[in-house]
Amino acid sequence: MAVRQVQERRRLTRVVQNLRDDLLEGVAWRFEREFPTGDETSPVSRCSADVLPRSNFAIAINGRTAERWMTLNVAEVAGGTGGVDAPLTTFAPAQGLDRFDFRQRHLTPGEKNELAGFLRRDLKNLLVRSIILLWASTVLATGADAVFNHHPIEFSARSVFTGAAFVFVFLLNRIRGRRSVKSDLRGGVVVVIRPRDASAEGTGSEQLPRSRMVWSRFGVPASWRTMRNTGYRT
Repeated sequence: MAVRQVQERRRLTRVVQNLRDDLLEGVAWRFEREFPTGDETSPVSRCSADVLPRSNFAIAINGRTAERWMTLNVAEVAGGTGGVDAPLTTFAPAQGLDRFDFRQRHLTPGEKNELAGFLRRDLKNLLVRSIILLWASTVLATGADAVFNHHPIEFSARSVFTGAAFVFVFLLNRIRGRRSVKSDLRGGVVVVIRPRDASAEGTGSEQLPRSRMVWSRFGVPASWRTMRNTGYRT
């Protein structure tokens, strides 16, 4: 409880300082985006948000002043979404997707740096999770062995081996995913997917070809790109 109070006090102090700096500077960031609605009478819905850059406090949502204090997560990602593309030649799309137009474009240098940074953060996260999983699975195996065999709780070679087996399975799956992302980074190509229907313009998405991670939807970066935690699913 004492640690939580200290952390909360530090967080509140930082927020107050950031808010004071925002008010002194008098600048707000405005974000706007149009999304398809599927309604013929109103095919496009425009959303907007005005956010103070340091404290991330929202001062207006969709043109209306925010009625209560709320914060919005603001992240910076590399540009390049919606760049010039060319016909898809390197990869063949799956069968049954004739209503989509598949093209490809090269990742910009900034996008490559972003993807490389993702791999570095994921490696650190992977090492921490492996250590925690090894400890937790070993303790669980030790406790289960003591209960079923009616002896005091003590670590044994069997419990350590069980914990190592859990870590091995976990790493096997994650390393496979990392290899596919590294392959996408080396290839430097993203697949652009758009509907062939002209009325659905602007509803396309981008996807990394080997890892199949979504890169952007409707021109907006995928959620995993705007979050500092790592993972291969979006």
